[in-house]
Amino acid sequence: MTTFKELHLDPGLARGIAERGYAELTDVQDQTLARTLRGEDVAVQSQTGTGKTAAFLITIFQKMLEAGPDARKKALIISPTRELAVQIEGEANLLDRHLGFSVGAFYGGVGYATQL
Repeated sequence: MTTFKELHLDPGLARGIAERGYAELTDVQDQTLARTLRGEDVAVQSQTGTGKTAAFLITIFQKMLEAGPDARKKALIISPTRELAVQIEGEANLLDRHLGFSVGAFYGGVGYATQL
């Protein structure tokens, strides 16, 4: 089984991953991260709890970090439900703990002032 240390990720990202309690890649992560970190596209379908969210967030953060501090970096993640948007935001905040990106979730049913 591959470990996250073997991926040679940014130290801040690796620290967030470790603090999240992740050490070994799940099957989904093992099959996708090697490709996505090289810039390849993947389509993944698997059960809840298999690590899909962490896989795409790790790729996004790593690619944004590789772009350098002067690059304009933004990522938009679109989810089908408010609950999933909140879940993705929570995971992103945990992985971002040592990176300094701004993370936010925006969805319908909540006033603009609250989300601002």
